[in-house]
Amino acid sequence: MSAPSSVSTTTTVPTPAPTTSSPVGPNSSSAPVPTPLMPHPTLVPVTGVINEWLFPGNVSQSTIDGRNGSNACTFIALFFGYIYCHSSLPTPPVGQPLTRQWEGAVIEAIRTGNDIHDKLFGGEWINVAVDDAIDAAGDHCHVCGILHEYNVFGVNPLDQFAAVIDLILQQKQSCHLLIANEKTMLIVVDGSGSIIFIDSHIHGRNGALVARIDAYKGNQAKSFSAWVDQTLSRNYGVGLSICSLTTVSYL
Repeated sequence: MSAPSSVSTTTTVPTPAPTTSSPVGPNSSSAPVPTPLMPHPTLVPVTGVINEWLFPGNVSQSTIDGRNGSNACTFIALFFGYIYCHSSLPTPPVGQPLTRQWEGAVIEAIRTGNDIHDKLFGGEWINVAVDDAIDAAGDHCHVCGILHEYNVFGVNPLDQFAAVIDLILQQKQSCHLLIANEKTMLIVVDGSGSIIFIDSHIHGRNGALVARIDAYKGNQAKSFSAWVDQTLSRNYGVGLSICSLTTVSYL
């Protein structure tokens, strides 16, 4: 599959000088309320193949620290990729609670991504494509550049997506930003070929989502493709019909 152009941008991203002001969330009128780490994310085994960890409802990009909304998912995914690549973050353990290190990493990425978006757009509801996010805040997120870009659309999108996943599984210790339904999520391939999925959005009454599918599971790419389709449909009302996947490298 050739590497097509990235998903089209929805806006022109300004590049103002960095500021040191406190972040101001959309519709917020007072200082942010710190979000506690407790309770722990809930472990949800799925058909014995995929493990999910769902954060409490106050730990998502739209609710953390008392916020009321966020469009910062692209910046959050970019910054989490940097955290993963440079902090020796271990793969989440199968069948066990998510570690404090993982909880802290997810919260740090959400807060940092929200802060970047707030400083760029002043709390306006603006989605940002991957290439525009890198242009605006690539240095802050320690991004080296885009390596590959793939688009999925048309006939048999789940098979197309599974074929792309098979390609990226050859790239160990790699980070890939998935945009679907105007939401950006992060897919990580670890050193053993397991897939880790990070989504900072709200999921029903729960907050952010972390998931893992092991390399040794049969039909790994197809199983993951079906799970992503079901997860998007259940939480956002539309399955995996049109999406883009962008492979990003870090300094």
